[in-house]
Amino acid sequence: VIVAAVLPADMRSFELSELADYCRGELPSHMLPAEIVPMRALPRTTTGKTDRVALRARLAAAGTLTDGPRAEAGR
Repeated sequence: VIVAAVLPADMRSFELSELADYCRGELPSHMLPAEIVPMRALPRTTTGKTDRVALRARLAAAGTLTDGPRAEAGR
């Protein structure tokens, strides 16, 4: 399952449906995100890289990730 974490420039004017439509027009069907989650910032490690473990935890807490074979493989 593909989940897209996005960082809108302005959360108030962000239109989820517009981004979903854009993705459908630009991406092959097997690459379309099942869910798009707007975030204010990506979690960072102490070295400034994206903290993928913390990001996965945030997405799981938001109910967007389930424990399955693909979720386990990403850990």
